[in-house]
Amino acid sequence: KGLAGRSTNVAVPTSHRGLATFEFAAARIPCHPPRKIFNELTIQDTKIFLRDLGMRLPWYSVLALAFLLPLSQALSNAAIVIGLVGWALRSIAQRRFKIKSPGVGCLFLLLGVAGVVSMVHSVNVLTSADGLRKIFKAFTVFLLVSEEIRTEWHFRRFITALLLGATIASVDGLFQWFMGIDPIYHIPLGSPLEGLRRMSGPYHHSNAFGLFLAFVLPLSVAMIRVGGAWRLQTLGWITSVLVAASLVLTFSRGALLGVVVALLVLMVVWRAWRWLTYGLIVGLMVIMVLPAPIKAWIHTQPSAWSVMVESGSPEVSRPQIWRTAKNMITDHPWVGVGVNTFVLNYDRYREPEEGLTNRPYAHNQYLQMLAEIGIVGFAVFLLLLGAALRQVVRVSRLLKDPLRGA
Repeated sequence: KGLAGRSTNVAVPTSHRGLATFEFAAARIPCHPPRKIFNELTIQDTKIFLRDLGMRLPWYSVLALAFLLPLSQALSNAAIVIGLVGWALRSIAQRRFKIKSPGVGCLFLLLGVAGVVSMVHSVNVLTSADGLRKIFKAFTVFLLVSEEIRTEWHFRRFITALLLGATIASVDGLFQWFMGIDPIYHIPLGSPLEGLRRMSGPYHHSNAFGLFLAFVLPLSVAMIRVGGAWRLQTLGWITSVLVAASLVLTFSRGALLGVVVALLVLMVVWRAWRWLTYGLIVGLMVIMVLPAPIKAWIHTQPSAWSVMVESGSPEVSRPQIWRTAKNMITDHPWVGVGVNTFVLNYDRYREPEEGLTNRPYAHNQYLQMLAEIGIVGFAVFLLLLGAALRQVVRVSRLLKDPLRGA
């Protein structure tokens, strides 16, 4: 009260704990009544906070995307949009629009061009435009992840968010399997396989849920061995058990085959021969305790190939679907029948003797991509996969610890 109306030198200490670093060393602040000083500092702090939040918005969006990926498609898309807006605003503020992997960005651009060119044969331009949106969405996810995950600290938090989301999705799926409906979206169990109950969790199809679980399980197993902090290792154990149980109950052969191959690669790279032996023993035990309906169905199949590709349902015959995809590729080999239009073109290319009554997707992503965007677009996609593999190998060689490299 005695200093009101006068000025003085006030030394404000520097803080390193907030979102921003405030440095007002010996700042000459006019002495006004305390409430006015508080209001002025609050406005200044709010501006700095909002500016710093805008700089960090893409990183928060990446974390939200990792967590929400299996739980909500709408919220995942919202996280991608928010992250893209934050990245654009930050680039404008810093006057920097370069990306860390321009080669991969060019490949995404070429993939989009291949999609545009394929639209010359499209039966529905709006559907093909939605396919271009999916390509742009994939590029945006790559952009945000490659820009924001810069250190091991970022990587660990990204993996933690992903494992937490997968854990919640697995619990949701297990609840669905026991109660008949999932508690999040009230989705019933997936289509039965030889009378068996198939878990689909928050997804609308058991195979889609199985593919996500197959993607997460190798990561959770890796965190058990290389997580470092006991919290991350504990989360790895919990997620691995829940995800493995859910994966088995989806009865998705493609997902199970994919996760087996991924785990075998990890064991070989780690040189974890004891783990590999345990895994083979567990695999043999699972084969021995297969449900009776599956064993009976296996005995009715003429070959091991039929066991792997036939669905057991008269509405879905994968060899027939693949022959239809081959007809599309033969008709338009170079540019395809139009991005995102495989289902719409199915009736035009199905064989006359085919007994399917629905219009399915290809049940093979490579064949579907070949049919939709042709050989040129598919070649670009293979280059994208090669670039990703090359990056993985390069990072693995840079790391001294082979486990973390794996």
